[in-house]
Amino acid sequence: MGVSVQVSRRLDLFAVIVACALWGGILAGDMAAAGQGKVIYDDKCAHCHGAEGKGDGSGADRLSPRPRDFTRGQYKIRSTESRELPTDDDLFRIVTDGMPGTSMPGWPGLSNEERRAVVAYIKTFSKSFERATAPPLEIAMVDRVAPSEESVAEGRKIFEMLECAKCHGQQGRGDGPSALALLDEWNYPTRPADLTMSWRFRGGDAADDLYRRFMAGLAGTPMPSIKDAFPIDMEVEDIQIMIEDEEEISPEEQEKYDDAMRDIRVQTWHLANYVRSLSPAQEPEVGIVLESALVEGELPQTADDPRWGKGEGVMFPLAGQIIIEPRLFTPTVTAVFAKSMHNGEEVALLVTWHDPSLSISADDEADGGDDALAVQFPTKISDGAVRPYFLMGDARHAAYAWVWQASPSMSPEARVSGDVREVRANGMTRLQEQPADAQDVRGRIAYADGRYQLLIHRSLRTEDKKDLQFEAGAFIPIAFAAWDGSNGEVGTRCSVSTWYFLLLEMPASNKPYLLALVGALLTLAVQFGARRSARRGSESRRNLSGKSTETQV
Repeated sequence: MGVSVQVSRRLDLFAVIVACALWGGILAGDMAAAGQGKVIYDDKCAHCHGAEGKGDGSGADRLSPRPRDFTRGQYKIRSTESRELPTDDDLFRIVTDGMPGTSMPGWPGLSNEERRAVVAYIKTFSKSFERATAPPLEIAMVDRVAPSEESVAEGRKIFEMLECAKCHGQQGRGDGPSALALLDEWNYPTRPADLTMSWRFRGGDAADDLYRRFMAGLAGTPMPSIKDAFPIDMEVEDIQIMIEDEEEISPEEQEKYDDAMRDIRVQTWHLANYVRSLSPAQEPEVGIVLESALVEGELPQTADDPRWGKGEGVMFPLAGQIIIEPRLFTPTVTAVFAKSMHNGEEVALLVTWHDPSLSISADDEADGGDDALAVQFPTKISDGAVRPYFLMGDARHAAYAWVWQASPSMSPEARVSGDVREVRANGMTRLQEQPADAQDVRGRIAYADGRYQLLIHRSLRTEDKKDLQFEAGAFIPIAFAAWDGSNGEVGTRCSVSTWYFLLLEMPASNKPYLLALVGALLTLAVQFGARRSARRGSESRRNLSGKSTETQV
């Protein structure tokens, strides 16, 4: 028995020596590649992350979240356990794919060798990689729970038990009571993810990816590992401390600890399935044309009318306005969703967007601003490509817009207001509201759980010549702009879209049926004419044949 133990220990020691040798060889290879990586890093990365990797590049102050400080050796997105370094493949994926929802782009245009070289150079900024004596411990993907209604329901319970809503909100839109006050380890503001927009998740949106995020936590942020947050009894906690201190534990203690960790893993899979269920199964397609369906009778008067159907509508991306000073590089609202209907006399437009707070400034000199949204059109429909500048028109071509702005009348308790106004604009700083007797729009807005829903009605045709006159069947340019007051978005500091199109469905017409009838009659006429011509030809041939016989006789 003693010999067997000694042999086993020698084998273990040999395995450690081999692993360390291999690991040392890998590190040596990294250093050789780091020289090439520095050239690429200085060209493409240092502007944000800084020449020394401290996250203090020339563009860092304009970005939120700020660029990662590589000197700490802390990385949010990784496949390794809590407090472990990332693997080279983890870093390689981030360099390749970027970080959705941030200013960090992907670099798939670089070759594999170049991206590996960048990874090797990034690792030189932190002594943690140099001091590592073995590869980091990766998260084991075990005790998997398949997605199901039951699993999602259990995941919701875990979400509530761990008080995830304090940051992410009751519906997961990042609007929890702590959302706007969160700071990272560098004391910079950080915001919780909107869990209903999985296509913006950093590090992937599959249940496997979420499981890894929960098990590892997000280093440098208030998001802990679930193993640190999950309640366990004192005895299991004592066993865990003994294991960390490399003390011997009994088989019974080991079994108890293993059962507790297995339970945490199962609960984590439930939570991953629940969070994944908050988003559509697939990323919504970016809209180009918003189709306005033709319906009979009165149009919906509320956003929860069942005639709107499920889902939030067609997605139209927005980006920070960075053309006119003052600019906005990190907007809150990155997309709006829209639906529309008309009944031949009036059009209804329902616009939905996510905002973690309802922001209303006390006065014009307040530090923050008012939440607001603008829907803009040209002043008239053009047959050509001429349209106003997408930033609310210009001196030559004015824009016609519907503008809603939060006001003190929209209290957090009521959270409903109807303040939508028609304006004519020759630029973002040159908006002129139409007179009260020329206001033809009606609006109703509601805010709940981090989501605005703005419903606007207007007659297709108005008496005001400055209004756009809507026509069914025409491609009408439409664009959006949004302001989040809590993010300091005022005036030109907003998020904007490019021009898209609104298309009102045309009424059904009898023309196709008439054309079909005319076609059928023409076909019959042609067939009748052909038969008549054939009979005449046959009779002529018989007559000619008879005359020929008489001549021969």
